[in-house]
Amino acid sequence: ATHVITNLLIDLQGDVAFRTLSLGNPDRFVVDLPGTTSAAGLQLPAPVGVVRAVRRGQPTAGTTRIVFDLAAPVKPLPRLERGVDGVRLVLA
Repeated sequence: ATHVITNLLIDLQGDVAFRTLSLGNPDRFVVDLPGTTSAAGLQLPAPVGVVRAVRRGQPTAGTTRIVFDLAAPVKPLPRLERGVDGVRLVLA
């Protein structure tokens, strides 16, 4: 069975492109944000539910990567939402 991540939000400073990737053995969900750098004080969310750990990296210069280590496979549907507070990447 596929599990669902709900209310996973990433606040962004402006419109950015993003790519997602699901990986297995072990199960992971990856979000790449090309053309970005993560703030030095970036706080990643604590693991909850099917998410075992959250970490960030930089696979190539100028790309921020956020990796969700999972207890089971998930396939969230990402979308950008624009509001008064800026742009938010929603994974639901």
